[in-house]
Amino acid sequence: MKLACNLAVLVLAGGPGVTVSLAGDERQVVAVFDTERNEDEVKQPPGRTLYWLRCPIGQRWTGSSCEGDPRFMDWHEAKNACPGGYRLPTRQEFMSLLEGCDAAVRGCMPGFCGKCAKTSKCSSIFGEDTGWYWTSSSVMAASSHAWYVLFDVGYVYYGDKDLVYHVRCVRSGPRAEEEEARRKAEAEERERPAMVEAESKDVKQPGTNLYWLRCPTGQRWTGSFCEGVEKWMNWQEANNACPSGYRLPTRQEFTSLLGGCDAAVLGGNEGDCNGCLESSNCSSMFGKDELAYWSSSTAYSDSSNSWCVYFDYGYVHKDDKDFDGSVRCVRSGP
Repeated sequence: MKLACNLAVLVLAGGPGVTVSLAGDERQVVAVFDTERNEDEVKQPPGRTLYWLRCPIGQRWTGSSCEGDPRFMDWHEAKNACPGGYRLPTRQEFMSLLEGCDAAVRGCMPGFCGKCAKTSKCSSIFGEDTGWYWTSSSVMAASSHAWYVLFDVGYVYYGDKDLVYHVRCVRSGPRAEEEEARRKAEAEERERPAMVEAESKDVKQPGTNLYWLRCPTGQRWTGSFCEGVEKWMNWQEANNACPSGYRLPTRQEFTSLLGGCDAAVLGGNEGDCNGCLESSNCSSMFGKDELAYWSSSTAYSDSSNSWCVYFDYGYVHKDDKDFDGSVRCVRSGP
C-alpha cells in the first residue's frame, strides 16, 4: 500500500554501480505546463493534483532548462530541503509518475517501474532525467531505512537513511482558479445517472443496494467535490474508521464496483480488475480515483493479511494488516 511498506527482510544498501534494464510503459499522455502562473513548477497529467518543481534541489529553472548541480543529501536532510509549500514525494507519488510498475512494486516490494525517459508522464515533465531520488516513505520494519527511486532504470528500492541521493519536491493542488474549474467539472460529473442529489454525502452503486461515501476517509464532501487529504491507516484502524451506519467494504463489493475482473480474482486469488477510470460504475461515482483501499476481507490462507484494491491499476492484492492504506466506506441500503 502507500508509505508504510512493512518489509521484514534483510535490508541491503543500494548505490551507484547497479546495472539493470527495463522497457518502460509507453502511454500517450501530454504534460500540462503551467508557465503563466509559476514557471518553476509543472502539473503532473492527468488525474493527479500534483505540482512538481521542474528542477531538483540545487538547480535553478532558467525558463528553458535547469542549471547548476543537484545536491546530494541524506534522507533526514532531504525531508527538510523543499521550499515552503512543497514536500518530499511519497513512494506512491513517484510510482504514479513513472507508470507501468510491476507486481512487486505494487505489492510494496523492491521492483521496477518505467524509467523516466521511457514513460510519457515523467519524460514530458523531466525529459531524460537519470537522477536517484529519495521518497518520504520509510520502511516500517526497518525505521532506519527509506524508499528511493532510480529514474535512469525505474528501479524502486530502499536503503539506509544515511545514504545520499538527490531531491525532487512536489506539492498538492489545485490553485484557486483550477479549484473553481474543478468545482464546475465535478458538478457536471455528479449529474450522471449513478449520482443521487448533489447535496448527498453518499452515492448508490447502480444495480445494487450499496451506498458509498463519495470521499475517502480524511476528505469532506463540499457538495461538488472532495476536499482535504485522505488518511492512510493500517487494517485494524481502517475497520474502525467509518462513521456510524457505514463499514469497510468487502473484497467482493470492491470487485463488483470495478468489474472486468480476471479469472484469478474471480477464483479468490490475486489478479486484476478494471481500474476505476476504466470502470463505468467506479468512474461515474468517483472519477479518476487512484488510491489503494483496504477491504474488510481477511485472507483465508494467512490471517495476518487482508485484501486491498488498487483503484489506479485495478490490482486486487493481499497485504500485511500492518501496512497503510486508504479507506472508502459503504453501507447497505435503502
